Formats: sequence, structure tokens, C-alpha cells
Amino acid sequence: MYFLECYSELEYFDGQKKEKRHETMKISLKSFAQIVLAGICTGMFFAVRSFSAIRLSPHIETESSLLWAFAPLSEIGLYVGIAIILLVGCWLLYSSIYARWYGISFSRVLALDAATYLPLCALTISVAQFNTFLTHHFEAFLLLGQDFGYFVLVCTLIGVYHLKKSNHQQLQRIVVQKNIIPYCANSQLTWQRILTIFLISLFIYLLVGLRITHKLPLGGDEPHYLLMTHSLLHDHDLAISNNYQQKDYQPFYPGELKPHLSIGKDKTRYSIHPIGLPFLLVPGYALYGRQGAVWVMNVLAAFLAIVLYLLAWSLTGHQWLSLLIWAVTSFTTPILLYSSQLYPEIPSALLLGTVYYLIRFRPLKRVFSAIFLGGSFAFLPWLQQRMILPTCLLALYYLFLAGIVPGQKEWKRRFTGLRILPLIFLAVSGILMAGYYYQIYGNPFPNAPYLSIGRKHVFSSTIFIREGLLGLLLDQEAGLFIFSPYYLFAIPGFLLFLQRAWRHALVWLALILSIYIPCAGFVMQWRGAWSPAARYLVALIPLFLVPFSMMLPVLQRNIFRYALFFLMTISFSWSYLFLKIPCLSLMSRDGINMVFEQYSRLVDLTKYFPSFTPTATNNTALAGFWLTTILLFSGWVYASTCLPSRSGALRSRQSLQQVLLVFGVMLGFLLALSRIAAHTQNKALTYISHNKQIQGFLRHLDNDVLALQSRQAQLRLSSEQLRLEYMREPRTAIASQQGSRFLITGPREPFSQGKYTVYFTLIVGVCTPDQPVATLDISAHHGQQIFFQKELYGKDFPAPRQEVRIPVTFELPFNVLDLETRVYFHNQVNLTLTNIAIEPQLEDFYYRAGLLALYKGQYEKARHLFSCATSISDHALSWYQLGLLEQRVKNWEQSLKILQQVIEQDPTFADAYYRVGLAFEQLGQSEQAQQAFSQATRLQSRHLDAWQARLNLLPPDHQAEIQEIRQTINALYRPQYSASVNFGNQIMFLGYTIQQPKPGTLHLEYYWKAISPMKTDYIVFVHFENAHTRFQQDHTPQVRDASTGQERLYPTSSWQVGELVHEEFEFSVPPGVFTLRLGIWDPHGTKKHLPIINSDSQYDIEKRYKLVLEPIEIY
Repeated sequence: MYFLECYSELEYFDGQKKEKRHETMKISLKSFAQIVLAGICTGMFFAVRSFSAIRLSPHIETESSLLWAFAPLSEIGLYVGIAIILLVGCWLLYSSIYARWYGISFSRVLALDAATYLPLCALTISVAQFNTFLTHHFEAFLLLGQDFGYFVLVCTLIGVYHLKKSNHQQLQRIVVQKNIIPYCANSQLTWQRILTIFLISLFIYLLVGLRITHKLPLGGDEPHYLLMTHSLLHDHDLAISNNYQQKDYQPFYPGELKPHLSIGKDKTRYSIHPIGLPFLLVPGYALYGRQGAVWVMNVLAAFLAIVLYLLAWSLTGHQWLSLLIWAVTSFTTPILLYSSQLYPEIPSALLLGTVYYLIRFRPLKRVFSAIFLGGSFAFLPWLQQRMILPTCLLALYYLFLAGIVPGQKEWKRRFTGLRILPLIFLAVSGILMAGYYYQIYGNPFPNAPYLSIGRKHVFSSTIFIREGLLGLLLDQEAGLFIFSPYYLFAIPGFLLFLQRAWRHALVWLALILSIYIPCAGFVMQWRGAWSPAARYLVALIPLFLVPFSMMLPVLQRNIFRYALFFLMTISFSWSYLFLKIPCLSLMSRDGINMVFEQYSRLVDLTKYFPSFTPTATNNTALAGFWLTTILLFSGWVYASTCLPSRSGALRSRQSLQQVLLVFGVMLGFLLALSRIAAHTQNKALTYISHNKQIQGFLRHLDNDVLALQSRQAQLRLSSEQLRLEYMREPRTAIASQQGSRFLITGPREPFSQGKYTVYFTLIVGVCTPDQPVATLDISAHHGQQIFFQKELYGKDFPAPRQEVRIPVTFELPFNVLDLETRVYFHNQVNLTLTNIAIEPQLEDFYYRAGLLALYKGQYEKARHLFSCATSISDHALSWYQLGLLEQRVKNWEQSLKILQQVIEQDPTFADAYYRVGLAFEQLGQSEQAQQAFSQATRLQSRHLDAWQARLNLLPPDHQAEIQEIRQTINALYRPQYSASVNFGNQIMFLGYTIQQPKPGTLHLEYYWKAISPMKTDYIVFVHFENAHTRFQQDHTPQVRDASTGQERLYPTSSWQVGELVHEEFEFSVPPGVFTLRLGIWDPHGTKKHLPIINSDSQYDIEKRYKLVLEPIEIY
């Protein structure tokens, strides 16, 4: 019995172990399945980004207005596979490190950590854009397939981080309560830290300045401020009428500068702009012109960065939190961009922030401090008239805090004289300013420059209420919250400010309103035209930083910390985009965000953000929705600071539920915004974004799904549906007003290689038949490269004052980055240009895509694409390629029908006759084959294959003809070393001859054959190399002219299919043993080498495009 009991116990424990192993295996499989699921979703997310689509014309009757071009399944599988491998690697590596570091079971960490990747499953929402029902009712889903989808990725990564943090708390069994940035209670403010901040800021701003000056010309008020600086430096006065007349601005502004003048009491012309900034720019401008002036702005911006850091440190006492605030405010819009712009905004922000900081946080105890504060007080109004009111409010605030006002005794009485000194500076400055305006304009008030030109009012309550009140914050082109949304936390910060120090908060609010209200109602462009966004709020950034800094240390909930990180990510993304393409930062579209406009490929993004313009309609609901969302979020953030903070670690399931809840709220926000945007003013897709999506679509025309869908009649694309439109409104040129000139140039957009037809719609006045009207040209690189040019005369217009549509066909032999369609007006007769439209010749794009498929060995895909080309028009080259594909599979009868059709379209196509002869030969019709081969040799006397085919078909009794053909072949082709090397399915290298007729001289001959029609002029490169010497013999192909006997250039674009090209060269070379490397490349378009597809085994190949020939010894 004892043994039986022991056996039973052993059996019980063994069963427990098996059950435990089984449970562990279940956990492992479940964890691995979670990782695989997250990997599939992540891979699909990135695969979706490779799909292209186009919005079809509204008149096309289809199930959906969108036509998608999906990537092949193999490509999607590659994305998914890579994503799974990367996630599995991250999962195993993280779990291994964590388990070893904390001494926790590896299997337990694996099981817990696998669930942290589940937020990545939310990326599957990007697939919703393919559901026509969803996209019809909620168009915002289409945003997820564009670059904005990466913000969804950021949100899911934040969710992953949140779950990992929750797991960490759960595994360690500790309560983690710490701020978003480590708290440094004992940190002290040191001059070394301040100097480091200054140098880092200055270095970054100098780089930004170099980028801006290189990419952006001066615009807006910048050239006028710089011209005032020039007048101060060289003329020693402010009367700049003569400077405009002498065009002293040309070194920094090449165009015609329209004067910004005011009229003095003695009729002298002065600038309407304040004089403070030009005085600051004089040293830099004297040193290095415009770039020197930008350096001055960089230095001032670096000092502003110090002020921002000091304010943050004074309000938080956190070393790292202060550094974060300094970094995010100094290196995002608007400070980052205006650090290199010649506007008074940066100096205004610097002095305003300095005065506020000194008044509130640094009681005066030294004469130098009083002089510095007084100087800042005194100079601030000279920068901008709108700085006068906040300067006065700051003076009152200073009186309040300094104890000069009765009832306030915060500072010691022995500093009374010192405290009055800044006010003396301010009073003297005010007297001098009044005297300056009175001396020049006869009026001591600061609005004197505007009154001198008849502008009595610079503030409009109508503009303030309808446009500027919310526009300065929410306008899609100028709003601060659009480009730096993290400032939203300043709103709950203000409520916290009121709670803690309501008197200081009310003074802060008065300072904000003293600048905000005049700017919001400014009648002369409240946005600040042709300048980066949020121009008039730059001076308020130091003040906005106060509640923002107060809010950050009390953010206890993770969700608000993540929201702050997400909004900061958006802000830095804007900064990156503006530095990458600086022109996008300019406010030049009258309320339309240029970035939203250009990225509106499938969805009109401009409908999702309010635009406060005089003509905007149906904008109230959208603005109300954004405003309500912001206020609700701000109230939620503020309320969280009033509630007790939670302690303890959440379980993984609870954390996952929180993440899902947040994702649900964000999805609901997106759906609500989509529905509201659908009922706002429909601005429609702008031509810029529409053209961009068409050009992107054309680059993916070789897609399988697109080729398949294009077979269907109801979805068959036409060139008209892919029309690229230009011009928003007609342009008219009146004769004898400004002389001959360009009526229009542009759009300077990228265009892919291919054929196009451009339509110019013109209206001409009364003219004679021979009278020149205009010149039309298609060019690139600002007219340096002309693709087409045509002169128009009166005879080209059937009747005066009637629209005439003039078509022009041109071909781009390579991709062009800045194509222009230009109309040059000859100043002979009145001319109106109403429209320019460019249509791609779709059959040519299908043909090029088919050639690409052939190169990749995708023959069925190539067949589909060539068929699409032939369905649009009788594209002879596409028919020809279809005939070759039929011969490739030995379908000789079908190839004969197709190639005979090619000959009907182009009777001079020699290689088509040769291919017809091959078909006849295979079908046993020798006589017809011989006739076809003979016709090929008559059309192209150097068609080696046709001569060889004729020779092979001749019977033995035709000795005379056989001998004649052999002599012809020997004359055409007699290489010393034969070869058969295919370069890119375009050119075949057939061999070469190399001889040395005398010492130091080399005789080289090359033999080439054109495999397919070419539009590119390739270059042949030949490298001679040994251990000590290297020289090249790169050249454009050339042949010997039969009539003159001289060598002439024969570019590859002139080669005919099947033609044998024989080159001969003789040149001096140094002695030695050399290895020859030969290849072909495109120096103009792609700048790439033609790859070697197949070659004789006797030759080596390097880097897939270099053919290594036999070594040669030269003596």
C-alpha cells in the first residue's frame, strides 16, 4: 500500500507539472498571437501608404469617385513580414533585458509585455478608407492614408508606452508618482547654464538663418525695413524716397519694390514703418548686408531664448522642466522662423519678456539693473506703435509692485530713488517720440504716419469680431493653435493662475489684450501678409509662457502628459516641414493654409479648419466645434488639477481599457469633425493639390489592379480625366503699357517623363494676320531648357475677341522638377489668357510602364499595359511590343497580324518588317519572309539581323547574292572580340576591336545594336585602369558619315530598332597594362546607369552595370 500511495503522489505531482507546462504553452501561444496580430496591423498600415489613388471627375458614373491602385500581394506580404519580425525582435529583446535586470521570470515578462503591443492594432483604421460607404459619409477616413496617418501611429506608440509603464508598476509593486520631468529641488541658476542655452540657441538660429536666406527671398515688410537700414547707414537720414528711386534695394530685393511711404509736413517722404528695428540692424547690415542683418536677428532671438528659460525656471523651479519649455517654445513656430525674419517681432518679444521678468521676479537692487530695465522700457515703444499700450500697462504694474503706489511696500524704502529711474527713462522716451512725430508730421501722436496718407483708422471692430478675434488663434493660415497647439495648455494654466494669484493674472490678461485686440482688428492685414504664421503673436510668446509653465508641473494624469507630447510632436513636425520647404511657411493664400492646400490629394483639408476671411461662409459651425473642443479639453485639464491624484498601479486590463477609451474618443472626434466639415463651405480641391495627386498617380500607372480596372469600359481612364489645370482667374495684357513681357510663367512643378498636350485658351483683340501676338513655350530651369516653342500671329486666331484653344504637344525625355508653361506677350495687340490645361498622353505612360514591366520580367503585366495603350489610340510602339510578346511564346500567327498592323501605321519601321519576316519563316512561307527581310534591309541598311536572315533563307544556287550579302555583313560587323551584352533591354553590345597602330596610340571600335526605341541620349563610358593610372574615354556615340567620310555624333535617341552602330576612335594613351570597364549611363534625366540584364559568360560584370573587357598592354 505504501508503494501505491507513493506512486499516486508522484503521479499527482507529474500531472501538476504537465498542466503547468500546458498552461505556459497556452500563454506563450497567446502572447505570440498578440505580437503577430500587432505586426499584421502595423505592416498593413505601412503597406497602405504605398497605394496610390485618384479622385475621378464627377461626371463619371462609378460606384466610387476614387480609383485605387493597390500594391501587389507580394509587396503587402513583405511589409507585414518585416513588421512581424521587428515586433517579435523588440518583444523578445525588451523582455529579456527586463527579466535579467529585475530578476523576474522571462516567461512572465513575455506574457505581460505581449499585450502592450495591442494598441498597434488600432492602425487597422487606415484600411477604413477603402470602404466606400464610410468614406462617403465620413470623408475624414481618407486622411488616414496620407501623411496625417503618421499621427495615428504616434498615438498608438503612446498607447504602447502607457501599457509598458503600467506593467512596470505592476511588476515592481510600487507606486510611481513623479512629474513628467524629474524634479530638481536644489537646482540653482548658474551663468554657465545660461551661457550654454545662449550658445545652443544661437547655433540653431544661425543654421535656420542660412537656410531661410538661401531658400526664401525677402518679402512683406522685410525689404522696407532693410531699405530704412540702408538709408540710415549710407544717407544718415530716414527720408527714403530717393532710395526707392535709386533702387538701392536691388542688392537684396531684385524685383520692383512698391514704396511704403508716409508724407511729412514738408512733403518729404518717410517710411510708414517704425524706426526701432532699422537702428538695431545697422551694425549687421554694415558688416555683411542682408545676411548680417539676419545675424543680428539670430543674436536677438538667442537672447529671447534666455528670457524664456528664465521665466520658465522662475515659475517652475524645475531644471529639466524649464529646459523642456525653453526647447519647445524656442525651436517651434513662430519663434524659430521669426529668428531669421527682418521684422520687429523678435526684439519686441525680447524687451517685453525682459521687462515682465525683471518687474515680477527680480527686484531692483543695483543701478545697472535699473538702467537696463529703463532702457528696455524706453526702447520698446520705438519698435512698434502697438507696443505703446503694453508698455504703459507694464509701467503701472511696475508702480504697483515697486511700492510706489500707496499700500504696497514689498521693496525696501532705501531703493526709492533707484525704483524711479526706469520710469524716468520711459518718460524721456515718450517725450522724444512725441517730439519726433511732431517734428516730421506736425502731429505728436503715434498714428501720425497713417494720418499723413489719409488713413484715419487702423482698427476696425468689424474685422476684430468677424475675423481677428478667433483668427489669431484658430485661422488655418495664421492661427497660433494650428502650428503650435501645445499652447492650448496655457488656457487651463490661466485658470490656475487666477486661482493662485488673481491680481497678477488680471495684469497678465490686460497685457495680452493690449496687444491682441489692436492686432486682431488691424485694418492693414491682421494676419501679417507674406510672413510666417502668427506674426502678431510673436511678441506675446513670453507672456503665453507664464500660464503654460504654471500648468506643466501639476499635470498628474498620464493622458494629459501624452496629449502634451502629441501636441509637441505636431508643433515640431510643422517646424521640420517649414525648414524643409520654407516657402510653405508664408501666409500668402488669403486665409488658405498652403500646406493643407498642397496635401489635399483626396480630401480637401482646408474644409476641416476654420478660415476667417471677409468672404468666408458657413464657417460658424466649424469654428464653434473647434472652440468648444478646446474649451472642454481645457476645462478637463484644469479640473484634473483640483482633484486628488490617484495612487497605485493599474492592472494591465484596466490600462488597456483606458487606451481603448481614448482611441474611441479620438475616433468620435474625427467622425464629428468629418460631418461638420461636410456642411461647411466647399472650397473644392485646389489645382495645386489636384495636380499633385495626378502626378503621383501617373508614377504608379504600372499597377496590376489599375491595369485590370482600365479594361472595364466604365472605369477606363482618358487623358481628359487626368487633366492638370492652372490659373484661378484670367490674365490680360494691354498693348503699349509696360512693353513686351511674360504674361504668365509657372507653375514650376515636377512632371514625369512622357508626352503631354498643353492647351492655351486665349482671346486676342483686333490685329492683322502677320502681326505677332505672343510666344508660347514649355521650359524648365527658368527658361534655360526649352522643350517646345511656338510663335503666334494674328492669322492663328479666326476672329477677334473670341476664345481660341491652341493645343501644343511636347515630350519630356526625363523627369523635370520645375516645368513652366510660359506666355510671352509681344505688346502688339491686347491679349487675354483665360486658361492653361495640360493633359498627359496616357497611352505613352502606359507604354513606358509596360517597358518597365518588361525590364522586370513581368510579361503578363506588360501585356496588360500595352493593351491599355492600344485601347486609347493606335499606339504603334505598343502594338509592336505586343507583337514581340506573341513571338516570345511562339504565337506566330497572332504576332503576324499585330506586326502587319504596325507596318500599316508606320511603313518605315524596319524592325517590324524583320519581325514579320520571322513570323512568315516560322509559318513556312519562305518567299514572303524573304520579301519582308529585304524590305527591312532597304529601310535600314545596317540592320544586321535582317541581312543574316536573308542569307540564311537563300538557296545554295544563289551564289552571287550569297556572296554579296556576306560582303555586306563583313563590312558591317567585323569585331576582334565578339559579345552579346544586353544593357537595360535598350542597347546590345555586340563586340569591339582594339589595336595599337603605333606606340602611344590606340585604335578602338565598338559595335552596338538598338533593341528598342529610345528617347534618351545616353553616354558611353570607358575606363582604363591599372594600379597607378586611370583615364576615361566617355563619349556620345558617333559614326562615320557615308557621304563625307567624317565622324559625326549619333545620339542614341536617333537609333532605330535593330540598327547596328559602329564607332571608331583613335587617341593617345600612356604605356602600361590596363583593364577596360565599359558601361552606359543617362547624364541628363535619371543620372543612372543602364543595368546589364544578361551577357556572355566570357566577360565579368561589376556592380551590375560595368562590363569588364580583356586586359590590354600598351607600349
